Amino acid sequence: DGEGDKEGRKWGDARLEALHRLRYGDSGKGEEDGAAYPYRPKDRDWEVALEADPGREGWGRLIRNPKKKKGHVHLDLCTPAGELERVMVAKRATRALPGKYMAARKAQWGGLWPFPDV
Repeated sequence: DGEGDKEGRKWGDARLEALHRLRYGDSGKGEEDGAAYPYRPKDRDWEVALEADPGREGWGRLIRNPKKKKGHVHLDLCTPAGELERVMVAKRATRALPGKYMAARKAQWGGLWPFPDV
């Protein structure tokens, strides 16, 4: 089932558990038992923004993983209007909106894209 780390935790299992939490909203093991997960993603500003913003219905959703090139990233989005759109995020976009380029590189298929096209 995969190799564990020094404490014997298996990272493949952690990914499956995290997926289960995302899909079903709990650990499946009984959170009242105090079950802990060995994997906890780092908090990122754009992930916090996704959870905190109630107006995210107006954001685009990625329909495939980003195409990463040197100095820029291409994102294929489904807009709230139902149209497909390709957005190119250059590395220098960080000047206008800090964190945008890194968010584009770390974005995943199915994720929301909260940044306006600037």
